[in-house]
Amino acid sequence: MAQIVIVTSGIPSLCNSAFALARQLSAAGHEVKYASAAPIKALVSAQGLPFIHLDAEVPHSQPPNSPRTRIEKVVSWFRKFVTIRERQHKALAALGVHDFEDKIRALAPDLCIIDVELSAYIISACALNIPTATLAAFISLRKYPNVPPLHIGVVPGQGWRGSRFGIAWAWLAFRLWKWKHFQIQRLRAVGADALSVLRLHARNVGFPFEREVEQYQWLLPFIFRHLPLLYTNALEIDFPHHPHQACRHLGPLVSPGRNDIYFTGAQHKADKALDALLAGRRQNPHRKLIYCAFGAFYRGDDSAFFRKVIEAVRNDTDWDVIIALGGRKDPRELPELPPHIHAFTWVPQLRALEYADCAVIHGGNGSVKECIHFGVPMLVYPFKNTNDQSGTAARIAYHRLGVVGDRDSDDAAQIRRHIETLLTDEACRSRVAAMSARLQYYEDEQRAALIINDLLHDAKNGAFPLIQQ
Repeated sequence: MAQIVIVTSGIPSLCNSAFALARQLSAAGHEVKYASAAPIKALVSAQGLPFIHLDAEVPHSQPPNSPRTRIEKVVSWFRKFVTIRERQHKALAALGVHDFEDKIRALAPDLCIIDVELSAYIISACALNIPTATLAAFISLRKYPNVPPLHIGVVPGQGWRGSRFGIAWAWLAFRLWKWKHFQIQRLRAVGADALSVLRLHARNVGFPFEREVEQYQWLLPFIFRHLPLLYTNALEIDFPHHPHQACRHLGPLVSPGRNDIYFTGAQHKADKALDALLAGRRQNPHRKLIYCAFGAFYRGDDSAFFRKVIEAVRNDTDWDVIIALGGRKDPRELPELPPHIHAFTWVPQLRALEYADCAVIHGGNGSVKECIHFGVPMLVYPFKNTNDQSGTAARIAYHRLGVVGDRDSDDAAQIRRHIETLLTDEACRSRVAAMSARLQYYEDEQRAALIINDLLHDAKNGAFPLIQQ
């Protein structure tokens, strides 16, 4: 039995996958603990996992009266310049690395599995010579010859942008953008930007930053060159390629039995209405159920698109429609809804997808995996230029698991036509079911636990890629 610590930022999609991973590892006989700086103790405890809270300071906010004149701006910049070291150390303290190091040192785990975006924690764990793997809730992060960057909706083989030259150009453009982005951040923060602070942290703990960091892959700010990169997804969902030797695909890690305490309590009284709706669905399976959800991560105003979706389904009284607002909007803010359309602040998504005939989603990695798990065809409207959604949508188009719409140009009539297509396209439904069956193999053979066991074996026998100066 090994002691394993899983560390994430608390983002729901990665939390859910990590919980499924923890269940597999516990079933394999390992002792698993969960650590995070996010306030998710109740959620983690509901899964039966011990929780370790990581203390992180709140970063200092900018003064309310920012300089306005050119001279004031120059003086402000000069003050920042002469206080670079002080501000860098404050920014590093805000990351909570010392608390993390103290708690991980005391636990002395056989393996740390850390969210790939928590770079400071990863550097600290490596400096303590603890076997460390990175965990990614994405489909693909590394650069491959025929795989476009994850933020663009390009399908290999389709048009000039999907050609090898077009994909290579997209990676070059992204590399130039990333370099420019780093320089601008460095100038604005005058040396206390995220990348500079992580470099300082690496120097402080003796981590070979330049040797072990790959900046010009997809993730901001970087990924790690030699550490195992564990994807909470299946290789079959991606575009065809040969993965880097450091990459392992744990499988979709969907757990229908998880305890979604996000959706319980007095603030979620609408659960009873949802239960009644799904019970009616069981009694009358001939009515179509449309599930619409657009995530909780986006914080912009999405009112116009919500209105288009509502208008698209308003007159189809033979459909039952569930709209999950992801905590971003109160249902009372929506236009008056007819009886067959039901809007909820939060929805336990797995419960709804179990009965859905199609799903209208934003293309988040978690939602896509869960739709495939239940064999639900997808109508995808990604938020443009937002994380990995366009790239995920392109993969849905490539495997023909649904339809990709245009959030800006599609009107209510077009959205309705897309939904009708998915409800009547048996070939699409068969492809989703076939993909679901392929991904079920990961769960049947407990692939994630097998991969972790291999990493533990390597660590025990001195073959694990420990990072040393």
